[in-house]
Amino acid sequence: LKAMMLMLMSPLFILYLGLSVVTQASRKYLSCTLNLSDEERKSVLTVRASRYLKTVMAWNWTSVLMKVLWLGIAFFLLAVGVARVTTLFLSWLNDQLSDVPLAATTGIFYLVGIFMFLNPVIPGVPVYVSGGIILVSSATEPLGDFWAAVIFTIAICFSLKMVAIVIQQKIIGEHFASRKVSIRHMVGVNSLEIRAIRNILEQPGMNIRKVSVLCGGPDWPVSVLTGILRLPLLSMLYGSLPVFFLIAPCVMAGAFLLRASENGLWGSISTMTLAVTVLVQSGAMLAAIHFIAKTAIDNEKVLLALPADEEVLKRESAVEEKLKLRTRVSAWGRLGLFHRVLLAFAAAFMTGS
Repeated sequence: LKAMMLMLMSPLFILYLGLSVVTQASRKYLSCTLNLSDEERKSVLTVRASRYLKTVMAWNWTSVLMKVLWLGIAFFLLAVGVARVTTLFLSWLNDQLSDVPLAATTGIFYLVGIFMFLNPVIPGVPVYVSGGIILVSSATEPLGDFWAAVIFTIAICFSLKMVAIVIQQKIIGEHFASRKVSIRHMVGVNSLEIRAIRNILEQPGMNIRKVSVLCGGPDWPVSVLTGILRLPLLSMLYGSLPVFFLIAPCVMAGAFLLRASENGLWGSISTMTLAVTVLVQSGAMLAAIHFIAKTAIDNEKVLLALPADEEVLKRESAVEEKLKLRTRVSAWGRLGLFHRVLLAFAAAFMTGS
């Protein structure tokens, strides 16, 4: 999680620190602003920014930067490899279903969609876009109108997402994964970040923090994590309802491609719609990371005082010596200048690419 935060939010964090310097300077020299104590005047940053920076500087930077590299490699494999294979498969499926009745096409697409959502490496966007192509093409004539077919497809894809959440949370996460101590240990259920996620998701009703985590995070990991943490299903489904506003543009982007042959403008509209969807999804992910980090930092003492998973604690104690040894050997301060520069530049280039 720290590596993901570094990859996605480091430019924003640098900007935040810069604005904090300006804010602190204005508080020091402008009488109309907030009054500062003598201790606060010694700092270049605001109190909150200083606390955030102190927390970040205390990270195990060797571990974080190595994870940045592995995350970059994983993203490349998913974005270039899995996404391309998924797109090719769905294109082939579209050809195969071109002459199949609407009911059969819908049933087959639904089953294929469920299978894809159960695969942790396949994102939801290709499924929604392909639904806009496959189902809209099949439904336009039976329903008698292009826009009726679009609404029908959005409803199918939305229900598909809700069913996938139920399966991922209750069956994969709660029934299987939560029973295995090794998986709970790997997830880090006792870590500060996961405690922060639990704190956010346990809040009743619907709020921006909860929605950002449920809708902004990757589909499979988030739903399975809610199952591992044994969070209430109905609350998670309710908090996931705004995903509709991510699904609808994806479906429309696929549907508009069907009309590109009528007018080249439709192809451009499709591209713009998909671009807006990607921006919204990215914004939701950044918001989720921000809220998780803020909750973890602002409520650290309260979160760490919550009851821990005793079985995971025992496993953590068993591997603690190995972890301490590895941490000591790979500590940032023990690395030579060359290795630190090499690791920092490698992580920076991986993030930039």
